[in-house]
Amino acid sequence: MGYAAVTLLFPMLSLLSPASAVSFSFSSFPASNNTHNITYLGDAKATTDGVIDLTMYQTGTSLVNSRGWAVYSHPVRLWDAKTGNLTDFTTNFSFYVGKLDGPKPGDGLAFFLAPNGSTMPSGTNGSTLALFNDVVGNNTVPPAAPIVAVEFDTFKNPWDPEGVHLGIDVGSIASAENVFWAELDEWSNSSVRATVTYDAGAMVLSARFSGEDGTEQSMNYRVDLRKVLPEWATIGFSASTGVAIEVHRIRSWSFSPSLEFSGVVPAPAPSSPPPPAPSSPPPPAPSSPP
Repeated sequence: MGYAAVTLLFPMLSLLSPASAVSFSFSSFPASNNTHNITYLGDAKATTDGVIDLTMYQTGTSLVNSRGWAVYSHPVRLWDAKTGNLTDFTTNFSFYVGKLDGPKPGDGLAFFLAPNGSTMPSGTNGSTLALFNDVVGNNTVPPAAPIVAVEFDTFKNPWDPEGVHLGIDVGSIASAENVFWAELDEWSNSSVRATVTYDAGAMVLSARFSGEDGTEQSMNYRVDLRKVLPEWATIGFSASTGVAIEVHRIRSWSFSPSLEFSGVVPAPAPSSPPPPAPSSPPPPAPSSPP
């Protein structure tokens, strides 16, 4: 491709020996003590409720044209440049997407992998889930970038299928694989559990989503991560709104890779910059989601 069984009160971080892979598990995200493990960009932040709001959700602020990243603060190794070996990995996370007052909900959120040290594109907007630079005034697919993502998309853009859908994005916001989630198409506030796995032997990325109503959707796509991403990656979540708005909330997250490593670990992800100033007048105060 051508382009550049115990519930914990506080997050638990497990750093294995230097010759092992790094795994972590966060059962919550207290705003007071987790900034050394999660880096926030744009409008994303941990709340006093112990969750992450990826887009703006605060009384007296504009909720439109909001975007945010929450990423693990240390690089994750996807493959070994010396041997060519890929890592298996499994990540589990729970999230909430909630409708707010407005004409329609949007735009969605994604779990993503990007080159180590990546930051949010300066030209991103609601349609690209804060992952890709947008083509202003153009309905064509935005430019490619070295990103792999699993998206939960609630707003139809020109490159999207109809309705609420899940997608696997490989270098493009136009999903390489997608599936319509009929039960969520008639919009309601939705709490979802997700599992994303990568089978290094088969080079298959799989995603399974379970809604609180008991419905499920899944998909998979064959991709050699070595052809899309460098050896070391930044991993995390992104979300965005445009004129359409909604809550994008991460409640828990764990990640476990298999590749062992002994050597120098690259520098961690960049520190969080201050959030941008609101670009439009504040809307009415929102009600509190779960």
